[in-house]
Amino acid sequence: TLGPGDAAERDRPRLHLPPGGLRSLRELVSIWGSDRLIDDAFEPVEYEVDDRLQIGPIPVRLSRVPHFTLTHAVELTAGSGARAVYGSDCRAGPEIERFAAGADLLLAEATLPETEPDSVPVSERGHMSATEAGAVAAAAGVERLVLTHISDQVDPANAVASARREFAGELEVAAEGSSWEL
Repeated sequence: TLGPGDAAERDRPRLHLPPGGLRSLRELVSIWGSDRLIDDAFEPVEYEVDDRLQIGPIPVRLSRVPHFTLTHAVELTAGSGARAVYGSDCRAGPEIERFAAGADLLLAEATLPETEPDSVPVSERGHMSATEAGAVAAAAGVERLVLTHISDQVDPANAVASARREFAGELEVAAEGSSWEL
C-alpha cells in the first residue's frame, strides 16, 4: 500500500471539481464496484464557487453562470496577460458578459437553433443561440469569438452568419484539434 508522500501518491494528477463533484463521481464509479476509483487515480480537490485556481503556471478564475445545473465559466490568463474565457454551457446574460469583459478570446456555446424568450426559466433553458453568443461577445467587448457546442440541428455556416449580425470581431467555429495562441 502507498502512504502519503510516496512517489506514486504524489504523481496522481489533480482533478478540480465543483462543490459536490467528488461525491457525484464516487457514486458514479461505485457502479463498477470501486468507490475508490477516483481517489486512487486522481488527487481530487473541490473548488469553491467563484474561486481562483493555479494550474501549473496558468491562473484560472471561475464564475457561476446560469445553466440547468451548477456550471462555471472558466478564465485562463496567459503569461502575457491575454485572457481566454470558456463560457461552458450557459444562457446568455449579464453573468457571462461581466465575466468575459475585455477577453481576448471567448469560446461560447451556440446550441439553440433560435433565440428563446428571456421569460423561459433557466430550469428549461440553460443554453444560448449563435445570435446570443454574438451579442454576448459584443457586449463583453471581446476581440475574438469561437462558437462551440453547436447543435446538430444548426448548420455551422448559419450559426456564423447569425453571430456575425451581432459581433463584428474575429469569429470562427471550434473544430476538433483547434488551438488558439494568446
